[in-house]
Amino acid sequence: MSEMGNSELSFDGDRFALAQCDSDFLVDIVDEDGIVRWMSASQSELLGIADTDMRQVSIETVYDGTSVEKIRAMLGRNAGIGFAATLELRMFGRAGRAIRTVARATIVADGGERALRLSKIEFGQVGSHYDQLTADFMLLSNIIRHAKEAHWAIVFLEPVDTTQGRDEIIRQVFENQSVWRMCNPALSRLYGLPEDMDLSTQSVRLYWPRSPENEAFVGHIIDGSYSVDDAVSVDRKHDGTSLYVSNDVRADIVDGFLIRLWGNIRNVTELSEAKQKLYDGEGGGQL
Repeated sequence: MSEMGNSELSFDGDRFALAQCDSDFLVDIVDEDGIVRWMSASQSELLGIADTDMRQVSIETVYDGTSVEKIRAMLGRNAGIGFAATLELRMFGRAGRAIRTVARATIVADGGERALRLSKIEFGQVGSHYDQLTADFMLLSNIIRHAKEAHWAIVFLEPVDTTQGRDEIIRQVFENQSVWRMCNPALSRLYGLPEDMDLSTQSVRLYWPRSPENEAFVGHIIDGSYSVDDAVSVDRKHDGTSLYVSNDVRADIVDGFLIRLWGNIRNVTELSEAKQKLYDGEGGGQL
């Protein structure tokens, strides 16, 4: 490390000049015993801790249990001056309000002793938006998980170029690398999977094979501008038997590339077999 780097990481002399340079940051210095030796005025104000209360304030007073573990783990690392990492920390604000922050944790020399400088900024609106997205995701996941109707999504790790011709799009749908996502227990039951098997770990082609019927199914999706209802595909159960299913299908297309196909399905095998028997009885061929 350069001489300048060392001076930037030492708080001897003008001890906290760097820590006080930006009031948007919440800064404190924690020693190896877990004592907060100093904190910025912005952090003191936010937490409601007066200067007179700063004698021997432990990190347990300032941070929640998970954050304390992260701080102690950082202090316990065999890392030299200047080592830094980014942590998510929660502090106790006024009246016990939880304050979520992103912290840059840096090993520094404070008064000749090894310490940890925690320069933090509140999540603020970004954090609130993240929390809302997380809550919405959990809600939607629960709705899908407990739905009686089977739901599925196929994510293309190699996106499909929808600007190509119809036949090329169909080829890419079946040949580009893809995986199952957001498949619920109702779908696993429909496919007859063992209870301890996660469909998302299985190949898409095992249960939705390439066949003339399924190529026609994809063609129907393309012709319907990637939004179709009651489109029939011929899937395959875990025991290898064919399964006729009716699909409501939607798609996510970004900049001309198909990223995801998703929808729900209903078992119409008995109806398809009945129609086939009726058609055969009238002297027809394969439906």
